[in-house]
Amino acid sequence: MRFDLRKSGLETVPSPWQAELMRFVWGGGDYIVEDIINGGLRNVTGVNFTDQSKEAMATCLKEQMRSSVCPGCGWEGYVDPLGGSWRTTCPRGCQTEEGNARSLRHILHISFDEALYHELNVERYEFSKSGKIIFNYSQGTKDYRFWAVDLAVYATEHSKPAPSTPIARIV
Repeated sequence: MRFDLRKSGLETVPSPWQAELMRFVWGGGDYIVEDIINGGLRNVTGVNFTDQSKEAMATCLKEQMRSSVCPGCGWEGYVDPLGGSWRTTCPRGCQTEEGNARSLRHILHISFDEALYHELNVERYEFSKSGKIIFNYSQGTKDYRFWAVDLAVYATEHSKPAPSTPIARIV
């Protein structure tokens, strides 16, 4: 079965996003990527899901979920637990104009979707004898959205931003 770009909805992706579109390739071969390119999208990169690529994508997601920035002083770091509680304020002691401790902003923003949050916690891992991480999920559950979020975060971290084009001229 060939991939039909017209039925996929991918042609509706805004053109700035088309520049670095990454698409799943699940053992069916690279014909999916070829069909997408033949359908008119440029700069498509196929991603084969191997144990190594899954480990890289999941690690990237974990690091982004831990990362925060202080909007006041620009401090960037992790929100790892300190003494049993999560760091939520700037470690440099920044304060708001009202004199309150300045809150950190997470670098990765995911809208609240309870089902997605549950799916992000479904994926399980184990270490192989060679020391690599092997991912799997419980029977009766799906991990499609987990890998879709992983892929999106990984693509933003590992792709070059498209050059910006001015849309107006200052006179």
